[in-house]
Amino acid sequence: MTVEEKEIDQETLTHIESILEKNICNFSLERSEDLLDEESDLILRALKWSRGDKEWWVVVSPFAQIRWTSKNAPRDLIIQISNNMVEVMLDELWKKEQRYERKNEEI
Repeated sequence: MTVEEKEIDQETLTHIESILEKNICNFSLERSEDLLDEESDLILRALKWSRGDKEWWVVVSPFAQIRWTSKNAPRDLIIQISNNMVEVMLDELWKKEQRYERKNEEI
């Protein structure tokens, strides 16, 4: 992984984290940390969520995939994360489509 690829992955993960934190209101995002997945040569982000006195970890990839969750993570939390990840991917696709259309209009 190059330094540039690492920076892109971290920017993407920061974007994903901010969307999740903004849109998931019934759980609190307590902490996050980056992890290196040597097998897939990716930076992953571990997100520590809580509600009351309970805590769960969810690990996401820069491709908006859930890579791992605590065994007892609430289904509601996982569903909310999944739904927001779909939104992130659709938003990114829409942005790429808009750039492509503008580029073709200039030609």
